[in-house]
Amino acid sequence: MLHENRRWLLFFYTVSASPVNNRVKVWRRLAKAGAIQFKNSVYVLPFTEAHYEFFQWLLSEVDSVGGDGGFVVVEKFENIKDNDVIKLFDTVREGDYEKHEKHLDEIDRNFINAKMSSDSTCVNSFQKILERLNKLYSEFEEIKKIDFFNLYKTKTIEDRLNELKEAVIFHLNPASSEKTRKIELRKIEDFGGRRWVTRKKPYIDRLSSSWLIRRFIDKDAVIAFEDESKMDLSAASDTIYFDVVGGEFTHIGDDCTFEVLVKSFSIKDAAVKHIAELVHEIDMKDGKYRSVESAGVEKIISGMRKRVKTDEDLVNKATEIFDFLYESKK
Repeated sequence: MLHENRRWLLFFYTVSASPVNNRVKVWRRLAKAGAIQFKNSVYVLPFTEAHYEFFQWLLSEVDSVGGDGGFVVVEKFENIKDNDVIKLFDTVREGDYEKHEKHLDEIDRNFINAKMSSDSTCVNSFQKILERLNKLYSEFEEIKKIDFFNLYKTKTIEDRLNELKEAVIFHLNPASSEKTRKIELRKIEDFGGRRWVTRKKPYIDRLSSSWLIRRFIDKDAVIAFEDESKMDLSAASDTIYFDVVGGEFTHIGDDCTFEVLVKSFSIKDAAVKHIAELVHEIDMKDGKYRSVESAGVEKIISGMRKRVKTDEDLVNKATEIFDFLYESKK
């Protein structure tokens, strides 16, 4: 919920009717940002620094196509109460959620039909349904970003999406889904002073997991790297193997090691959740999350692996990146 002592940003502009693409482009930018049209001539957003900067850039775009415009910050509307303005935002978001639920209903019906089918192509049907669900989930996340006043529907829709996705994954791979439900809950206090071991030449899952271990589980944790062929998983109890086959913390079902650690230690942090989706996208490449940042982070990590000589230095460099990512998501 935005702060009660709110202010508003009002944006107004004119763009030549020809070519029509210029007008459509500006309108789409406003719609994607969650702005509502007020009195047919002004677009409104709740005041935030991000929205202020957005209007600055949008004004530059209007100027670049020969248009004219401006924006102002106001404390209140003289002829309408703040709550009435909020209702205008909520009405538009309500429409977005209703369209989203209609698509979800359609996918749900397709899933039921696929379950009832004995056709040999039903696995392919489940895969297509999962792809549509992943796309729908991404669209839902975009709506939530512009749901500035937190409509009640978000929790209901999110629960439906998660339940349906879990059911589809189960039908695609029953054994995998069964394993997912067996992730053990652990206590952070039981894992202090341990030596954490993983494979050499760490990539995204091991690097992010190393960051997570030191940031949330044991800030003084020793991270070591060994050849997997020489590992002794029955080693002393102070040694924890992660992201290795048979390790205490590794891939389970369709969760990568980072996600398993988050769930095992019940780390409830929205910024960590975002990073988990990014790591999953790079590591698993299954289209479950479509993180827009994943390609950029993947390139940075790949470049680091070419330049940084030791595994320890690579973890230290990656830690800085994940620290920055974490702060950006808080």
